[in-house]
Amino acid sequence: MTNRKANLVFSALTIAAGCVGDPGETGGRGSAGKADGYGEDEATLVLSCEASGGASADVVLTVAGDSFDVEALSGDATLFAASGQRPSLDVKPQDQDGPFAEFVELDPKGQQTVPVLGTPRVEIELADRSHLTYVEASRQVELICDVDASALLGFLGLTPARIDELPVLDVSRVGFDIDDTLLFSTPTFARGFATGGLPKPEDVVFWTQTNGCDQGCAEANLTLPDGTTKLLPANEASTAKEMAIALVEAHRALGHEVYAITARPDINGDPLRDYLEATLGIDRDHLFFEPDVDQPGNRKGKTDRIESLGLDVFYGDSDSDITDAMQVTTRTVLPVRFLRSPRSSNRKDGRLNKYHPGYYQEPIVAESYE
Repeated sequence: MTNRKANLVFSALTIAAGCVGDPGETGGRGSAGKADGYGEDEATLVLSCEASGGASADVVLTVAGDSFDVEALSGDATLFAASGQRPSLDVKPQDQDGPFAEFVELDPKGQQTVPVLGTPRVEIELADRSHLTYVEASRQVELICDVDASALLGFLGLTPARIDELPVLDVSRVGFDIDDTLLFSTPTFARGFATGGLPKPEDVVFWTQTNGCDQGCAEANLTLPDGTTKLLPANEASTAKEMAIALVEAHRALGHEVYAITARPDINGDPLRDYLEATLGIDRDHLFFEPDVDQPGNRKGKTDRIESLGLDVFYGDSDSDITDAMQVTTRTVLPVRFLRSPRSSNRKDGRLNKYHPGYYQEPIVAESYE
């Protein structure tokens, strides 16, 4: 672990601009946006598939500006067609500590907030023999396809970048989201949920426990405002993600100012300030709490804080982290996506919540699940 982290930090000191994921390149696909071996103009990629009953089918993905058209053909029949789709990465949850399956999801382009289960939707698992599923309001089509994962990700522009490939050299101030970006913090949220509360900005009991237990807390009896008591189980500490450690160290070595911005409210916030300073070296006064609430004259989310700090780059795992950075109007802020652990408790309808890495054509940090 130590040698690998040191190598990552050293690589970050030689960051080159204009690499994979540079939003200045056409379509945001960069040099990875090629479909080598799939046609001379490299504008299409074809997956060989099998439909129900053993019939053969071809799934054709075609570049359509900054999105993709997808069509499945079996003989003279069109099994499905979806135009103007934006691709993203996702994962299926782990079974306890077992393996998880990565897949590509294609959703309609142009959605500021991608629906958790929007339609029409195409899902392609990243395995040699993969399930491909097409879902629309009234029907579903399933195929088994031969998939070259690296070719598919390269064609769609979703190849995660190593930290030495990220276009973040000529910057001076960077910010990081906390939960599922800097920290795998599901254990401390489990402590909060054990109170019987919810992660609403006004829930003092929930946030007192959550913000107070990133370092890990022992079992304790809690007296609630109504006089009832709850036994809160012990929780493990939140863990700093390996790529977060490497990037924070690399930015600091380059003389960049490093900030943390969280959607948690500042309720019992000092333990979190202490924990970030101890584990990642982020100054206590460089942590900002920005709960997603309406305030007169302010935009919701982290946008105003990103703007007021003059950040050049903002790292986050959630769709809202990416759009918050994109909505800054006085400067250009590069959003960079962290991958979220499939063990994360941040879910909705059984899927990772507000999580579509690459949908906004933002760079993705490789190996950043945990």
